[in-house]
Amino acid sequence: MKTVMVSGDFGIIHEGHVDHIIKAYALGDWLIIVTHTDDSIVTRKSYNPTPLWARIILLRGILAVLGGRGEVVVAKDADGKSTNTIERIAPDIYAKGGDRVPGNIPQEEVDVCREVGCEIIYGVGRKLNSSTELSKGIRERM
Repeated sequence: MKTVMVSGDFGIIHEGHVDHIIKAYALGDWLIIVTHTDDSIVTRKSYNPTPLWARIILLRGILAVLGGRGEVVVAKDADGKSTNTIERIAPDIYAKGGDRVPGNIPQEEVDVCREVGCEIIYGVGRKLNSSTELSKGIRERM
């Protein structure tokens, strides 16, 4: 069974996230969607995300529509990276989103993927939106 992992804040779920998940789902037999805690997002990005419980429900809903082969987990990392989570899960593929290319993901993630034998596939899905830009727009309207 080929396990694929995607990881992100998913703090404000948008069409770019959905496209990323759909395309990652097609890469293997089991998709693990990793999201980060609310505190981690607030600390790093200075906006209040969709609450973790709601993100888990939404992400599980996307999986269900796709066929249900997968799970949603909360990152074991508090710094926005997924190093500890990759090490624990040891997926076959780490599918990075449409805006990710070699050199713009944390080197620690690259290193741990190498250690556990995980292939990194960059640019899975198109960059159709940005949570940071969406949150900025929301704050400006308040």
